[in-house]
Amino acid sequence: GGGGGEAQLVLLDHGSCLPVPFHISPYLPISQVQLVLLDHGLYRDLPRAFALTYSRLWHGVVLGDADAIREAAEEMGVGQYYPLLAAMLTARPWTDILRAGDTGDARALHEKGTAADKKQIAGYAAQYAKHIGIVLDLVPRPLLLLFKTNDCLRHAERQLGAAGVGSFLITLRYCL
Repeated sequence: GGGGGEAQLVLLDHGSCLPVPFHISPYLPISQVQLVLLDHGLYRDLPRAFALTYSRLWHGVVLGDADAIREAAEEMGVGQYYPLLAAMLTARPWTDILRAGDTGDARALHEKGTAADKKQIAGYAAQYAKHIGIVLDLVPRPLLLLFKTNDCLRHAERQLGAAGVGSFLITLRYCL
C-alpha cells in the first residue's frame, strides 16, 4: 500500500500492455472520491477468434451452462479444467456459477464480501494452486491480461464500496 493509509494497485485496461498505478484514499466520502486513470496509449489488440471464444465463455458462465463453458475452455486449451477456468474468471466457486444458471439470477456470481466468503475463496485458491498454475500456463496469453484486468477492477470496486457492480455488468454487456 501507499503512504497515508492509501490502497495502491496496478490497473490494466482491456488491451493495455503497461500497468497504471493509482491510489484510493479511504478518508474521503464516496461522493468526493475521484478515480483518474492515465492512458499511456499502449495496447494489445485481441485476436477476433479469441474475443469470440471469450464472449462465449462469459455467455456460458452467466447462463450456468457447463457445456458451453467446457467448449470455450477446450478452444482455449484447458478443456479438462473448465470448472476451474470459470471460477478463476469470476472469482466465484463452481457451485455459484451453476446456481446462477439454475436460478437465472446472475447475483450468485457477485462477491458476497463476507469474511466467510473471503475465507472460502482463499481456501479454494490454496487447494487448487497447482491446477491454477497449469491453467495459467496453458491459456492463450491475452486471457492472462484479461484475468489481471478483471482482478484489478474488482479490487477497485471493493475499495470504492461498489463490489461486483460496474465491471461485471460491463463485461456481460460486451460479451453477450
